[in-house]
Amino acid sequence: MKKVNSLRAFFLLWMIAGVGYKNVLGQTLTKLDPNIIIFLTDDQGYGDLSCYGALDIETPNIDSLASSGIRFTRFYVPATVCTPSRAALLTGSYPKRNHLEVDVLFPYSTTGLNDSAYTLADYLRIGIIILHVLVNGI
Repeated sequence: MKKVNSLRAFFLLWMIAGVGYKNVLGQTLTKLDPNIIIFLTDDQGYGDLSCYGALDIETPNIDSLASSGIRFTRFYVPATVCTPSRAALLTGSYPKRNHLEVDVLFPYSTTGLNDSAYTLADYLRIGIIILHVLVNGI
């Protein structure tokens, strides 16, 4: 059975509640389920996108998304390779806590993220259910 980290669950619920009622432009939303898109790219640096100041690479489509959505300017990457970074993004934990801090996984790998690990999708599912109950009742 998965163990829920109550602090993470509370934070995510708080975040969903904020997103659920108003978007970043202040418009009231009618639907409580948030649409979240995460772009995780390998081997890309902060200065590789023109919306962050790159002069030698043009990224007009990503620039358009950045201008109409939320653009993060402070962030931390827990590892220099893909598997640990993805594990951290999915679980909110350091890669070492998921035992994925050393190796890169391949299609033929026999290990991976532990089935008991809570992921971002799990927390979103829990938060959305709680939010629906709070807003609509049982």
